[in-house]
Amino acid sequence: MHKTIFHIKDMDCPSEEQMIRMKLGEFTSIKELSFDLANRNLLVIHEDQLDIIKAAIDSLDLGSSISQSQEYTGEVSNENNQTDKKILWLVLGINFIFFLIEMIYGYFANSIGLLADSLDMLADAFVYGLSLYAITGTSQIKRRVAIASGYIQLSLACLGLLEVFRRFFNVEEIPDFKFMISISFLALLANTASLIILNKSKSKEVHIV
Repeated sequence: MHKTIFHIKDMDCPSEEQMIRMKLGEFTSIKELSFDLANRNLLVIHEDQLDIIKAAIDSLDLGSSISQSQEYTGEVSNENNQTDKKILWLVLGINFIFFLIEMIYGYFANSIGLLADSLDMLADAFVYGLSLYAITGTSQIKRRVAIASGYIQLSLACLGLLEVFRRFFNVEEIPDFKFMISISFLALLANTASLIILNKSKSKEVHIV
């Protein structure tokens, strides 16, 4: 493998970092990316294809140049992967548990709001499950998982919308507002906890963010 450091003079914020990650996402030869925004450097651990990788970065017109390139005999770091796995398992569990809670209480309270939010929790659980699969995969796999996650969210949102229309055109009982308020408050706490936990991850990969 090779270790190449690119100096990218116009890379000074996370938006440029994400542009580069998306641009390089299709290269299976890339094993690790490490960004240093303060010094505007990008370290790439890769097998071959340096010319193609450089051309891809140059195409973004961010003023890139190669500062250093040499053989790399070390191991690809997986410390962040292990941390991300623990974080994803935790938020997956939180979201799946609250999917069950909101689905059950939404049914008994006759609340479309709770049922819709339960589907959102289920969608998040699916997304985190896919992200667990993507952690040890290539950049290309991570990119595909991020796209699949979007389709899952869209599909479950459509299911919720269909239920809204069904209830609109049918006579339904008035929801139990006490159940709605109490369960919605607990769901808010669960989402807040998930956000705090996810923010502990230093990963900026598309399957995490």
